[in-house]
Amino acid sequence: MREVAEAIAERDGVGVGEAVTRVFAEALGLPVPDYCLPKHTGEQEVLELPLTKAS
Repeated sequence: MREVAEAIAERDGVGVGEAVTRVFAEALGLPVPDYCLPKHTGEQEVLELPLTKAS
């Protein structure tokens, strides 16, 4: 399980403790603290609709 937690943490850019906290919170139906959410980097692709198709 440690390897899975480390993989999630690396993927999301958070610490292992934050990744585990998020998984437990989601499993228990509790709100996930903001500090446990994936960190967004400039490398991630942002999908946007052209203004003509947005409405």
